[in-house]
Amino acid sequence: MKKLAFFLFVFFSCQFAWADLDGSFDYMNIPTQYFSSLKFKKTTLREFKVRYPDFKSTTLEDGQAMLVSRPKKNKYCEIRVGFNKGVVEWVEFILKEKTDLSSFVSRYGDADDINRDYNAVYDYYNYGSFNVSADKQGEYLYSITLFENPKLPEELIGFDSKLPDLDKLGQLKTFVPNEYLEETFSDDFDCLYPSFNDDGTKTYTLKENVVSKYSKVEFIFKDGLLKFLVLHPLNITFDKITKVYGKNFKIDKTTKNKIIYDYPDFYVITDLQNRVLQIAVD
Repeated sequence: MKKLAFFLFVFFSCQFAWADLDGSFDYMNIPTQYFSSLKFKKTTLREFKVRYPDFKSTTLEDGQAMLVSRPKKNKYCEIRVGFNKGVVEWVEFILKEKTDLSSFVSRYGDADDINRDYNAVYDYYNYGSFNVSADKQGEYLYSITLFENPKLPEELIGFDSKLPDLDKLGQLKTFVPNEYLEETFSDDFDCLYPSFNDDGTKTYTLKENVVSKYSKVEFIFKDGLLKFLVLHPLNITFDKITKVYGKNFKIDKTTKNKIIYDYPDFYVITDLQNRVLQIAVD
C-alpha cells in the first residue's frame, strides 16, 4: 500500500501535456524537443491557423506575419510564431518569471556569438539552431527562439532498442527499477536534463521523436535509483494488456476519471473508456 501511495503522488505531480506549442516546451532539454505538427520553412500560415486556432494574428514592422498565444498557468507568458513568405520561420517562447542566464549557459555552454546591436533592450546569444535573449547586463533570460527542429543527439539514436516491448514488461534488462543508477543514466545520456519534483524525485522525459514505440517515456529517480519507468503507449486499450498478462491485478479507483490497475510488476492507468494512458514499471 505504501508503494502505491508513493506512485500516486509521483503520478499526479509529474504529469505534463507535451503537446505542440501548448507551453510545455522544455528549454533545458532543447536537443530533444520536437514539434511533430510544425515544420519550419514548410508549414504555411493558413495551415497553422487551422491547427492552432488559439493563436491571434499580428503584424511586425517589416510587414511579416506573427501569431501570438498567451498560455494560462504556464512558465511562458507568450508564445510567438513568425512567418516569412507565408511559412513558419521561427518560434519564440517568452519567459514569465526571471531566470538566471548563468543557469542556461552552464547547461549549454558559451554562445557561438552574441549580437548586442539588434535590440536596444536585449542581447541575443546565438547557439546555431536557436538563440536566447537576455538583458544588457547579462543577468536574466528573456526568451528562447527556435529556427528549426533540433538535431537529435547521437547518444539517443536507436534508444528504442533499449526499451521493453509491451509483452515483456517483466523482463527488463537495462532499466531495472531499484537497481539502475541515476549516475549511470546521466553519464550515458548527458544530453538530458531532469525536471525536479516536489517530492524529491527527478524525471527525465523522452518524447516520440526519440522513442517511436511510445508517445513518451519517463524515467523517475529518487535517491539515485530508478523508481519507475513510465511508458505512454500509442493508442491501445486495456484488453491488449489483459491478453498478455491476464487479470492478476487489483483495481484502485482513486481518481474521478482514471482507473489504476495494480499488477505485480507494474501499474496500468486507463481512462474510463479503458484507453491505456500510462504503464509504470516498478
